[in-house]
Amino acid sequence: MYVDLWQWFHESNHPQAHTFRSLSYQGWRFMHAAQSELAHQTFMDAHEQAKKLNLPCWELYFEYWACEVLIYNTVDRVKALDQTVRLAARAHQPQYKECRVLGRVYFILADIYVAIDVYGYEDKIREALNTLEADIPMDIDTHLRVMHIRAYFDYAFDRVDE
Repeated sequence: MYVDLWQWFHESNHPQAHTFRSLSYQGWRFMHAAQSELAHQTFMDAHEQAKKLNLPCWELYFEYWACEVLIYNTVDRVKALDQTVRLAARAHQPQYKECRVLGRVYFILADIYVAIDVYGYEDKIREALNTLEADIPMDIDTHLRVMHIRAYFDYAFDRVDE
């Protein structure tokens, strides 16, 4: 079953939703302009606002995007791994169970492990992907990205037939 992350994003009727969407657009503009520090800070500031307002799905959503910036737009793999592992560990908590961004959290956990050392983190990658595919509804984009990692993973371990 797929979830629609973007339907949630566009149709949220919480009083802060318009502000949160604006912050998302601002963060993405910074990302596309190669202003990674500003993008990361924008997403983390929005994360803190969501946390103060007790909006767990928005909170998880913004920290997910902050991790995306670190993973794909910076070269600080240590910071990216640290923040992503902390995010994934927190994502197990009950208040995040229904958040549509949850699948993406587990995906980027696997992806940062792949980016750092696909062989050294084999067990952690497999665990993240298995958990994601077995227990967590994901959006179709995430599913396609998981299929890509699975293919790369099999290729890296010379399991081309799989």
